[in-house]
This record gives sequence, C-alpha cells and structure tokens, in this order.
Amino acid sequence: GNTATITQTYAADPSGFPFTGNNQATINQNTTAAGGGNTAEIRQGLAGGSQGYSKGNTATMSQQGSFNEGRLQQTGDLNVATMNQTGNYNILRDGSGTAGSFALQQGTSNTLTLNQTSPGGAGLVGNIANVSQIGNGNGSVITQTTN
Repeated sequence: GNTATITQTYAADPSGFPFTGNNQATINQNTTAAGGGNTAEIRQGLAGGSQGYSKGNTATMSQQGSFNEGRLQQTGDLNVATMNQTGNYNILRDGSGTAGSFALQQGTSNTLTLNQTSPGGAGLVGNIANVSQIGNGNGSVITQTTN
C-alpha cells in the first residue's frame, strides 16, 4: 500500500518564455519483493493543464503485484510515457485518481507505451487501461496479456 508521487509542473512565465521540459521521472514499485495495492503518480506539464509550455518530458512507471494503480498526466509536446504493470487487478488512469478517469497526454507528438501482464488464474479479473490523448500526432501502444 505505498504511494509515490512525482510532480514536475510550471506556471506560465509572465516574461513570455515559452518552454520548459526535458524532465525525467521514474517510479518502480515492488520490483524485488511481493506486494500490491500501490499507487504511482506522475504529473508533468504546465500547472493548470494548459498545453504548450512543457516539452520532451519522460515518465516511466513499473509496478509488480496486484491491485496497483498507475496515474499519469502529461501536458505539452513531445512527451514520452512508458508503463509496465505485472499482476492482477491493476489499472492506469488520470493523475487525479478519480474512478473512471483516463490517463492523459495533452499536446502534440506525445507517445505512450503500456504493458499490462496478468499471471491469470481461476476467477481472476484482468487489468484496466484508461488512456486519453488530446492533440495531433500522438501515438500509443497498449498490450494486455494473460500468462
């Protein structure tokens, strides 16, 4: 039941400087021991959710175990998100964590890669990926497998 949060946001610069970015955020949970029920949250971009002031950010999350929650919000251009969840009942959603919300990449030419792998078993439910990309030239690859 651990929670890890990384927030890299910027208020709009009143002097008109239009660019911040190239930040890197990484969260790894349960990589060497069994566990679950963790929350990993990464937010990158302009404070308030406007686009255009943050570019080239990288978000990486890795969670092993069951009942984990990944949360993502990237606002701006040329951002990259890579997430891996291994276990049952894991979910990816928005940075707010609101039920039914979607992980968000808002801007241009953002990419998202998500791998969710469930070991399966009798009566086990798979994983959930809620993803929204708003803008032009965005791409995502979502792979959900059961072993």
